[in-house]
Amino acid sequence: MTAKSNLSVAWFTKAEADLQAAELLLNTTNPLLDIVCYHAQ
Repeated sequence: MTAKSNLSVAWFTKAEADLQAAELLLNTTNPLLDIVCYHAQ
């Protein structure tokens, strides 16, 4: 794997974690909408 593809994998891994965090925060009793929007941007 090249350095560029390693960087791409790292960004996609981070994006998946941000999506998971946003989904968890959105699906709570009192969703933290500002933080959900931050993770979704």
